[in-house]
Amino acid sequence: NEGDTEVRATLVDTLNELAQVGHAAEVLALLGEWAAHPDAKAWVITRTLSRTWAAEQPEQALAILRQLTIDKGPKRKVRNAIQALAQHGAADYVDTQLEAWADDPEPNVKALIRDMNGSALNTTS
Repeated sequence: NEGDTEVRATLVDTLNELAQVGHAAEVLALLGEWAAHPDAKAWVITRTLSRTWAAEQPEQALAILRQLTIDKGPKRKVRNAIQALAQHGAADYVDTQLEAWADDPEPNVKALIRDMNGSALNTTS
């Protein structure tokens, strides 16, 4: 239930624990499936991808966040998750991808980059 904060927080904690104990690929696959669904629960997905383990898989994590952006628009929670990936050790990869996204054919992705640039995001600081 998207409205039940306690359930959502427990789900995020459970997914993160699974990823940290060696099931990151399965968690990423699940999050990818959820992100592709029209009723994607962006809060659960972005909070899960904001942890250290996800920065070890930046390609998949950013692909999921890009999909959310395409479908849901340039949301603050996506920007926060991208910042978390950078802060947890994937800054070089994140910066490279964000530069590439500036020319993305999807308007919501371009809008996300404009929003991030407008908020003076510097992932390496």
